[in-house]
Amino acid sequence: MRTKSGWARFDGRENLDSLFREITPELGKTSLAPQYIEAQREQARKTVTEFAAKWLVTQEQWKGVKADQLQVYFVDEPIGKLRTFGPEFGGTL
Repeated sequence: MRTKSGWARFDGRENLDSLFREITPELGKTSLAPQYIEAQREQARKTVTEFAAKWLVTQEQWKGVKADQLQVYFVDEPIGKLRTFGPEFGGTL
């Protein structure tokens, strides 16, 4: 982020502050739009799965869990998409 003040403009910082005040709520609204959520969902799922897999191997009770056994679901996804965990998991999350 950078602004310049010129001979006819001395309010560069004020302009940036105003921009932040105006754009922040707009970005918040846009980020909640279904098309933006869907556009990022699979990448987010992949990132969370990778994080969970790395964390699980540090936990003694879950060391046997493989990354391909993990499934990440988001709160707005239908409960019917959830799969049940079989005995290969050795426990429940």
